[in-house]
Amino acid sequence: MLNIDVLVKIGLKEKQAQVYLACLKLGASKVGAIQKESGIKRTTLYDILEELEELGLVSYTIKQKTRIYNPENPEQLKGLVEERVKNIQTILPDLQKLFFSVDYRPTMRFFAGVEGIKQIYKDSLACQEKKILQIVSVRDFQEFPGKKFMAWYVEERAKKGIKAIAIHPKSGDVYDGNFGENSQLLKREVKYLPPALFSMSMIMIYDNNVVAMSTKKENYGFIVESREYSQAMRMMFDFLWKLGSGEHE
Repeated sequence: MLNIDVLVKIGLKEKQAQVYLACLKLGASKVGAIQKESGIKRTTLYDILEELEELGLVSYTIKQKTRIYNPENPEQLKGLVEERVKNIQTILPDLQKLFFSVDYRPTMRFFAGVEGIKQIYKDSLACQEKKILQIVSVRDFQEFPGKKFMAWYVEERAKKGIKAIAIHPKSGDVYDGNFGENSQLLKREVKYLPPALFSMSMIMIYDNNVVAMSTKKENYGFIVESREYSQAMRMMFDFLWKLGSGEHE
C-alpha cells in the first residue's frame, strides 16, 4: 500500500510525496489531471513539480505546446537517500567537533513500553569499546521485550564483535546455550550470584552509559550517560564479579 508517511520519512516534503504518488498512479499526464489526483492547488503544483524535477523524480515533454509530466522510476529514491547520507558524512566531522568542543555534558534519557526498551538495546549495539557489562535476569530479559527480539539482539551483538560480561542469578533462571551460560560463539562470559540481587530485568554498562530496565510489570528503562556514574558502576560491577561463582544450580 502506497504510504505518503514513508516518503516523508526518507526526505520528501508531504506535498512533494502527494504529487509524486499522483504522477506514479497516472503515468504521463497534464497538470490538470495531476492536480485532480493529488488535490494540490494548481498555483502550488507547478512549484512542486519543479522541485520534483530537480530531485530527478519527475520529467516532462512538450506536446502541442503543453507540458506532459512523466514520473521517473522509484529507484531514483534510493539515489536521493544515498546522496543525503553522503552529505551528512561530509559535515559530520565538523558537527562532532562542535559537539565535543563544549565541556562534557551528562545526560539522561527515559524510555517506556516495549518499543522504548528495544531502542535501548539497539543503542547498546553502537558501543565503541566492544564490551557490555550486564547484571541480568534471563527470564525477565526474555519476557520484556520478548524472546524473539532478545534472540536477535544476542546474535547481533556477537556479530558486531561486542563481548558481554554478564552476572546472572545462581538459581531459578533460564540456562541454555543461547542464554544464561558461557558461550565463545556468542561472545559471552558469565558468573552467578544469589537471585535476591536481581530486582530489575537488566543493568548494563557500556562506554559512558549506564542502563537500567524494569521488569515487564513496570514497563520502563533509562540510559544515563555520565563518566563519573559509569565509572562508579564499573567499580561496583567489578566487586560483584569477584564475588560471583562460575556455576549455577
